[in-house]
Amino acid sequence: MNEILDVFYNDFIKEAATGRIDCNMFYNILFATNILRDGKVEMLTTAKTNYQNVMVPTLEIKNEREWNDLLIKYVEQAIDFYDSKDFEDVDNIPKSIMARLFANMTLEDFKEPERFLKKRIAFLEDDTILSLPNDLSYVSTLDANLRLVVKKERNSICSPFLFGNTPFVKKVSRQIRKTGEGIDLKQEPDDFSNVKDITDSFLCALTLSLGVLDSLGIRDVSLETFLIERWNAKEIFYDMVNEHTKDDEKRRENSEIHDRIQSNMSDKLIRTMRSTSYQSNYYYGGTI
Repeated sequence: MNEILDVFYNDFIKEAATGRIDCNMFYNILFATNILRDGKVEMLTTAKTNYQNVMVPTLEIKNEREWNDLLIKYVEQAIDFYDSKDFEDVDNIPKSIMARLFANMTLEDFKEPERFLKKRIAFLEDDTILSLPNDLSYVSTLDANLRLVVKKERNSICSPFLFGNTPFVKKVSRQIRKTGEGIDLKQEPDDFSNVKDITDSFLCALTLSLGVLDSLGIRDVSLETFLIERWNAKEIFYDMVNEHTKDDEKRRENSEIHDRIQSNMSDKLIRTMRSTSYQSNYYYGGTI
């Protein structure tokens, strides 16, 4: 068996069923695994269920050959793509790459894992952002001349920064203060009606980022509001802490805070996207 597949089938998914991936450093990742073989669904692993407040997804491999080929291709490309310094503290690089891969999967990705791997491979092969110069001059949809610095890193697309001591900074500040003008809250859905309740700098950074992507011909942008394994990782951590402290009240409090933060982050992202559609020509058509 291929070394990468050996790690996946005989090591990774078995540890994922317990919620703890051991690569010298640990990743709190929890899921079960099913695979379709000869027309029948075979249960490869059953996930541990005694953690509190976790949501256990099931990896549904529908095409074993395609999945195996894509997984090998992704791991091999990722080893070349990421900085070797990222793996200085791990003793199994393929397993670490798999852990990072699964940490970025949504519930839908667990149901369609082959499609998810194709997207991740396409990301590794796309040099659109990496080909950008470090320093871009860009005219934003907020009608102000700004300078956008794109932080080109192989583990992120870009990070926008605004800087300068020119009159443009004051102009941007004035424009940002007007971002709520002309918005009729009665036309917005009740769940996220207050599109004025946003952080102005977030709106500015998002608008600039979308503008740069638009200039590159990228007009279909997907933003995920919830990554299930990121959620599970914290809840598993809270359980581990509680094993030592035996403080059940604190354990419940941690989950309540976690839930509130996640809800606020998701709601704020949606409101910012909706507000962007008011301030520019970008259309938000998202669903949760």
